[in-house]
Amino acid sequence: FEHLLAESQILLLPAGYAPLDQPGGSGRFYAALLRQPRIREAFEALLARDGLVLGIGSGFQALLKTGLLPGGRFCDPQADAPALAVNAAGWHRNRFLTTKVCSVCSPWLSLCEVGETFVLPVSGGEGRLTASPDQLATLAEAGQIATRYVDPAGHPASCDTYNPTGSAGAVEGLSSPCGRILGKSAHSERVVAGTPVNIPGLREQPLLAAGVRHFS
Repeated sequence: FEHLLAESQILLLPAGYAPLDQPGGSGRFYAALLRQPRIREAFEALLARDGLVLGIGSGFQALLKTGLLPGGRFCDPQADAPALAVNAAGWHRNRFLTTKVCSVCSPWLSLCEVGETFVLPVSGGEGRLTASPDQLATLAEAGQIATRYVDPAGHPASCDTYNPTGSAGAVEGLSSPCGRILGKSAHSERVVAGTPVNIPGLREQPLLAAGVRHFS
């Protein structure tokens, strides 16, 4: 993996489930991997050469656990740092939700527009972003709140119907200060032509296309 990472321009940490998963289980596995000295060195070299990193679900969780989000560098996050926790309802939530692009500071969102909405599948037991109002305000001012869950009127959603994770500030995705690291809870990668179908408003979010174009 170290050698492959040294030859890569993009690292994608997809969502996943570990058998006998404990809170933060899959995210902990990812975080432990990224903290290995040789992997960490290769990861930092990737960023130094303008590489891109995308974490979805447990991948997003790992980026928060290592301090790579929202800070953009490896560190041991403080106890009150933004994190992904068990959903407010206490169990796995699985449904299609509307998310809105709030910032295009990240190259991953360069093919989107601020205010654009995407209906995306959300499936997980730990998708609730925890953060204080002051932290959310600072992140929003810096353009690091990439996407939020919204209601039909396009307003940040707090109710279970449109934000079933209970995520603070209705935050669905965060980026690093430089924008080249992006983490999100909704599964943009699961929306491809023909899969799924019959979901009103469903369309592909061009994250991967934007990532590829970044190097073209």
